Amino acid sequence: MENGKIDIHRTSEALASALQALEDQRLHLSPRNIEIIRRFCDDCSLGKTIHGRAKKRIGAARVLKYASLLKQIAYWLATDFDQVTQAQMEEFIRRLEGNRLVY
Repeated sequence: MENGKIDIHRTSEALASALQALEDQRLHLSPRNIEIIRRFCDDCSLGKTIHGRAKKRIGAARVLKYASLLKQIAYWLATDFDQVTQAQMEEFIRRLEGNRLVY
């Protein structure tokens, strides 16, 4: 139950499973990126999302989507999120917009 609602889609369980699956060695995610993704998801769930304005908690379904997208981006970048350069980000955006990314 989230916010008094029944979770018929078991989104909270799916989120927990997705966060656990980050450890899957086949993904080749760095421990640092796993930590960053988990911390980001925790912050979203706690409402630590907007600086200087009102806090807004993000629901489990949206956090699950963010976790999935961040996992894919980490795979494509193959660099820790906090170490990505401007040039790497620009190349990533070019490949993304040109449909040249494969997961």
